[in-house]
Amino acid sequence: MSAAGVAQSKSRLGRTLRSLAVMAILGIVLGVTNMVLTRRDVGLATGPAGPAQKDFLVNAAERPDIATFFKKNLDSGQRILMARNIGRYDDPKLAKLCGILLADFDPAAREELTVSLAKLAVKRPESVAEQLTQKGSFQQIAVNRALTSVGPSIWPLVVKQFSVVDARPNAINYLASMGPSATQFILPSLDDKRPDVRLAAADALAKLRSPEAVDPLVKLYGSTIGDEQYGYLAALSGIGDPKTSDLMSSTLQNDSITIPRRALAALGLGRVGGEPGAKTLWAYAESEDIQLRQSVVSALQLTKDAALKVPSTPVETQLEVASGVHTNLADSIVLHALFNPKLRLAAADIAKRRPKIVAGILQHLNTLEPDSEGDFADKLITALLSTTQGTEALDSLKHRDALAGIIQRRIQLNQSPSQSG
Repeated sequence: MSAAGVAQSKSRLGRTLRSLAVMAILGIVLGVTNMVLTRRDVGLATGPAGPAQKDFLVNAAERPDIATFFKKNLDSGQRILMARNIGRYDDPKLAKLCGILLADFDPAAREELTVSLAKLAVKRPESVAEQLTQKGSFQQIAVNRALTSVGPSIWPLVVKQFSVVDARPNAINYLASMGPSATQFILPSLDDKRPDVRLAAADALAKLRSPEAVDPLVKLYGSTIGDEQYGYLAALSGIGDPKTSDLMSSTLQNDSITIPRRALAALGLGRVGGEPGAKTLWAYAESEDIQLRQSVVSALQLTKDAALKVPSTPVETQLEVASGVHTNLADSIVLHALFNPKLRLAAADIAKRRPKIVAGILQHLNTLEPDSEGDFADKLITALLSTTQGTEALDSLKHRDALAGIIQRRIQLNQSPSQSG
């Protein structure tokens, strides 16, 4: 290499080394600066009350790294202090800060954040109601507690969140959890100009099974089309008021209406209950459409004994309906089906958790030949083991060696969650 080339190479190496040195120094400076700033922030977050602390906490709500700061830069005791300090001040942004930090996995810190959020709910109720947009379960629990601590006076602000897409599901569920007294706060939203708000109100009222909502919902159902009309039908189906019996029956029986709507109507008719509705439902219990048939069976189960008292119904479907009903009549149908060769295996599965038929199951077991009917015997033993009375009754069968072996095997399988039988 020429002298000029060597000089040029040394020059490049020198520039590279100088650049690396500058970068190293810059990194050290930035690291030290970050440590100083973090130490300052920790002091502001956990220190004594004052304007500087308030400004820090209010501005923290807009910091993209605040959740990381709370988790990584504070120990458990410091997180508790910061959470407690938030409740000292009055600013709408602090509710948002609580909402962000409530995602943390520190239970003690979450508890303090919930207490602070409850204090803010008194001072800034709308800001706390706006935190219904939070999607995490930790946040939802805390926000609900804070709202509940204020009482019904905050419910109109929760209803206001029906217009916010992200808050809507939590607002609906919260009001539904408040019971019938929330109805009066929700009903006016059925007159809102916005369809989404009306549908949110309808959903909440359906969850409350509010009879006061039936007439306005029927009116809305008759004056709308498409998905909105479907939403009102779903709400009416959920309420299951006797006044909607004719509407549900006519919808179910109309073959020109889509299956999803007819399925909703079937469930609504089931919630209305009574033998007339049960008779209408039985006409569709053998439908070739799976969705409609499943909905009808579920609806019949909702009517309980009313469905099981309807005469001349298919025995297989009657047993299926009885599987979801726990009454004396349902128990007797299950017990009777144990003696039907075509139904006995299904009936044995359904016989679980029915203590009143333990004696009948035990009697049946005593008539079996375990060598040739082992599968059936195993199912009956499984049914007995599902109740305290049945488990105790199995002691009377230990003298039968073949059955004793099946009983012991089933007990072992039941005790081993990794196995199935």
